[in-house]
Amino acid sequence: FEYKPEEYVVVEASQELSPTGPGQTYILSMDFQGWLNGSLVGFYRVVYTENGITKKIAATDHEPTDARKSFPCFDEP
Repeated sequence: FEYKPEEYVVVEASQELSPTGPGQTYILSMDFQGWLNGSLVGFYRVVYTENGITKKIAATDHEPTDARKSFPCFDEP
């Protein structure tokens, strides 16, 4: 299938994987780096003032599909 390399990670096994039974698993791991962004979607930074003190926090808004802006997601068929 066709895909955009900057939007998808395609994992292809070098050989056919056999089905697992109870208590058996396959583990897939990957390194991922994300950034706090300036918009109000995904993983973003908020600056606010409380009692005259400027504060900063990291916040998230993942609806409906913005979680993929924060970390890898398995939400595509």
